Amino acid sequence: MKPHEHADLALLHELREECAIIIGRIERKTLPDFVSDPSLQDGIALRLILIGESVKKLSARTKGQFPELEWSQMARFRDLAVHHYSRVDALQVWEIVQEEIPKLLATITPRKHQHENRHHSRSGPKPGDVGTRPAGEGHAPAVRRRT
Repeated sequence: MKPHEHADLALLHELREECAIIIGRIERKTLPDFVSDPSLQDGIALRLILIGESVKKLSARTKGQFPELEWSQMARFRDLAVHHYSRVDALQVWEIVQEEIPKLLATITPRKHQHENRHHSRSGPKPGDVGTRPAGEGHAPAVRRRT
């Protein structure tokens, strides 16, 4: 395995971990809960910034394996949140968390682990999970909310 491939596997692992943390923190939360909790908003925004940082470090080759993901929007959100935090809208963050984070997690989680997670556990990706889906292998199934 080439050094950049190893780095990309580590970055994909980081992305999965950040997504799982976000999903866990908003579990059983409603939009009014989210809007009324500035600490939760700040924590989620920080996780989205970390996702944007990891996305910026991913190679074009790895990003190309997942063309359905909007990599540039993830990086742009990171820039907005870091440089113009006062312009970050709680509703925008909520929509990202509800729509894009589950899609990102489902897409970059290797199919083997999606099957295990769906049938044996609801705990999301496990530490140490690495790997990518081969190019051209369609969309991954939706992520189930943990209960």
